[in-house]
Amino acid sequence: MGKTIFNILTLFIFAFIPGTIFSQDIPTPDEALRVVDFYNNGKGTGVILMESKICRDVHREGSSKYECKNEIIEFGELKADGSAPDIFHKIRMGDSAYIWMAYLVPVGAKEKIFLRYNLEGETKRTSGKLDVKGSIRYRTWISFAPPSKGTWEIEIFHDSASGPIKQGTFDLIVE
Repeated sequence: MGKTIFNILTLFIFAFIPGTIFSQDIPTPDEALRVVDFYNNGKGTGVILMESKICRDVHREGSSKYECKNEIIEFGELKADGSAPDIFHKIRMGDSAYIWMAYLVPVGAKEKIFLRYNLEGETKRTSGKLDVKGSIRYRTWISFAPPSKGTWEIEIFHDSASGPIKQGTFDLIVE
């Protein structure tokens, strides 16, 4: 009964709330049903990294609790061909950053994720495994204080039964 009410409410939200409230177009009914089905029945099939950012901090209270606080992001020049500019994440040596992530995790699931930190192509460190639990938007983060200058590649993995699955990557320039 509770699952049915959740499905009906979810469909109502996606189908009838005006598109101006959302930053994107409203999903089609098929897209909404697919997400709800994955959320309710996807236990054991993995997790979806919906969003990830590099931040100065994470809100610990208030209406923005668990959200990224002060995203670290810079944009390069618009390219001559009109395509999107390059995106940079840059900090100074001695500063730390938070790698913030939001996941869609099926009901009842408890999955593990981890991060790998590479400097100039060489793996220097791997984070401990973080648990992500069943939630429509499970947010987690990990602090990173780069021990040396250079371009760090930060890779985000889901530790699945069949082996690690890469879900995202960032370059972090440390000056």
